[in-house]
Amino acid sequence: MSEPEILYNGQCPVCRAGAVHYQRSDADAFASCGWTDVTHSPEALARHGVTLNAVKYRIHAVDGNGRVLAGMPAVIAIWKRMPRNRWMATLARLPVLNTVATLGYEAAAASLYVWNRANGR
Repeated sequence: MSEPEILYNGQCPVCRAGAVHYQRSDADAFASCGWTDVTHSPEALARHGVTLNAVKYRIHAVDGNGRVLAGMPAVIAIWKRMPRNRWMATLARLPVLNTVATLGYEAAAASLYVWNRANGR
C-alpha cells in the first residue's frame, strides 16, 4: 500500500490556492499525503493512469490502495482526512446532498476549465 496522493492543476490559480489552503489548514492530516502539481510532474499522470486534461478538469485523489477518485469523490476523500472537515465529508456523502454537491462541483469545474483554457493554462 502506498501513501495517498492528491493530483491538481497548479497552473490554475484557484486550484493551486485550494491545494495550498488544505495543506496549510491541516498539515498533520496531510503529512503522509503527496500533493502533486501535475503540470510539473507528468510522471504522476502515467503512474496513476490519468491524463493531464482530466486533472485540469477535476481534482484527483489516489488512495493508499491506488484507487483513483476524481471530482467530488476526491474532495470528499480530502475532507475525510481533516478532523475539522469530516462533518462536511459526512454530509456530502448523503444521497441528496451528494447530488447537489456533485452538481455544484461539476459546474464550478467546467467554468474553471473553460476559463483556464481561455487564459492558456
